[in-house]
Amino acid sequence: MTDKSLVQRKLTLLQNKKKEIEGYDISSLKDFRKKTYMQKAVEKMLQEMVEICVDVAKHIIADESLRIPDDAKDAFAVLHEKGILSLKCEKILQKMVGFRNLIVHLYERVDMEIVYGIYKNHLGDFDFFSKEILKFLRQ
Repeated sequence: MTDKSLVQRKLTLLQNKKKEIEGYDISSLKDFRKKTYMQKAVEKMLQEMVEICVDVAKHIIADESLRIPDDAKDAFAVLHEKGILSLKCEKILQKMVGFRNLIVHLYERVDMEIVYGIYKNHLGDFDFFSKEILKFLRQ
C-alpha cells in the first residue's frame, strides 16, 4: 500500500519548488540569455522538480509491488499501465526525464531556448502530474 503521507510531502515539495521558480525575475528569452546565473538556477530547479516526480513514481511502484521499471522514463509507463497516470501525463513526464538527462549528462549541449520554453510554457505539467497522483491517492 502506498505511503500516502510520503507521496503528499513530495508533492508539496514539488509545488513549493514550482512557486519558487515562478517567482524568478525573467521577462524574456533575451533577458534569460543575458543572465547566466539565472540559467543555472532554472536548470537546477527544473532538474530537481523532475527528480521529485521520478521519486514519487518509484515510491508508488515499490509500495504497490508493480513491475520494476527499466529506467526513469519507464517508471511513468509503469504508472500508466496500472491506470495511475494518463497516457498524456506519461508522455509529458518521459520528455521531462529526457530533458533532465540532457541537463545532467550533456550539460554542454543544453539549449537555453528549450530551458526558457519549459520555464515559460510547461511548469503546469508538474501540476498535471500532481493532480493525477493525488487522484490515485484518494482511491
